[in-house]
Amino acid sequence: MDKAERGVVSDVEEYGWSVMRVMEGDQGPGFAFTIGLYHTFKHPEILMIGLDIDFMSRILNNLGDDVKKGVYHEAGKQYSEVVETFLCSFQKIDEKFYRDYLGTAMWFYKGTSFPALQCVYPDMAGRYLWDPDVNPELVEMQPLLADAILSG
Repeated sequence: MDKAERGVVSDVEEYGWSVMRVMEGDQGPGFAFTIGLYHTFKHPEILMIGLDIDFMSRILNNLGDDVKKGVYHEAGKQYSEVVETFLCSFQKIDEKFYRDYLGTAMWFYKGTSFPALQCVYPDMAGRYLWDPDVNPELVEMQPLLADAILSG
């Protein structure tokens, strides 16, 4: 294991999860995701894309704390307690995106045998990526990694 992998394992052992951060680059917007929620709590891993990397890390750690307290987030549901000013929707990430977005989680789980959700946030008017009137800038900064939109 390299230093980063040892850090993930240490975080999962100490806290129950770790947050992996990937900075914005030529490949696309920055993103962050959890590793260990499924291992420790049988809750899907959670990924966010396109916001400030520190902000996403705080949100993911807050979600981890909630999961530790027994909160379970479901695909297709909206939640108001993720970010104070708007509802977030959770969507099941299609496995075809795991390699590009969840590579370290694949290393941790030794494959794709773990569920993962994308925490999707709306534009300023409350429209999600799948709304035909959504702000196109949101679509650029937050690609949707689901193969089908679940709503409930």
